[in-house]
Amino acid sequence: MSDRDGGWTLLTFMAGIVVGAAMALMLAPAPGEETRKKLKEVAEKAGEYAAKKAKEKLEEKTVEVEEEQEEEA
Repeated sequence: MSDRDGGWTLLTFMAGIVVGAAMALMLAPAPGEETRKKLKEVAEKAGEYAAKKAKEKLEEKTVEVEEEQEEEA
């Protein structure tokens, strides 16, 4: 695996953790309304985290491309 894939690997790993946590919540003995509330909170946090990481990766790649274009000029 190259260094460039490290960010996506981390993002995939974190997504797995979120899915695991959601499954644990669904299987835990709790009232349905409470479980749905917890799942919603976990999903919102996961979405925010994924969006943040994707934005960071996009910005990194944009900087790399701009630097390459400057070197070529």
